[in-house]
Amino acid sequence: MRSGLWLFPTLALPLIGLAAEPSFDCDTASNPVEQLICEDEDLAALDRELAAVYDLAWQNPEAGPPTALGLQSGQRGWIMSVNDCAAAENPHGCVTQHYQFRIAELQALYEMLPATDSMALSCVETGQVRVDFFDTDPPTARLWRDDRAVVTFRVADAGGELYQGGGVTFQPRDEAMELNWEGEILHCVDQPAQN
Repeated sequence: MRSGLWLFPTLALPLIGLAAEPSFDCDTASNPVEQLICEDEDLAALDRELAAVYDLAWQNPEAGPPTALGLQSGQRGWIMSVNDCAAAENPHGCVTQHYQFRIAELQALYEMLPATDSMALSCVETGQVRVDFFDTDPPTARLWRDDRAVVTFRVADAGGELYQGGGVTFQPRDEAMELNWEGEILHCVDQPAQN
């Protein structure tokens, strides 16, 4: 049995082209990074994915810690950062990584995916820090301290899992662990859930 793609191949071509367009109008691309995105199907697809994730975050800013203003401010900062990729040794790789990290950050910050694991840390210096892990790409951990959330990204490390981002670095352990929160070293232990 033949599918519609075989019977009407010319009808499928415009749909393929539409799927690769970025979320913005390429006719008004104003900088080298936007032009690069318009010329590359993979980057255009990442741009559309980020636009969809950003829209979900915008529709429900109460789902995560930042306000709508914080979401806009974070996006403006990210745009300035990704535009710096034009001067990178590998602009395509730089833009790809920026998009992947921003998508993962918003997905974790606004709980667009269920947490795969959680830790309730008791820290000598600050009290409680909650950690939620998400199966994003790349994998993330969102840490809550007081009323502030920070998303960290898992990076390769010979000593096991290491998470870094937003001025926070930590290595999850079953026993006592150190958390570096913007230069402040916190000594923490995981508190098992109470039944």
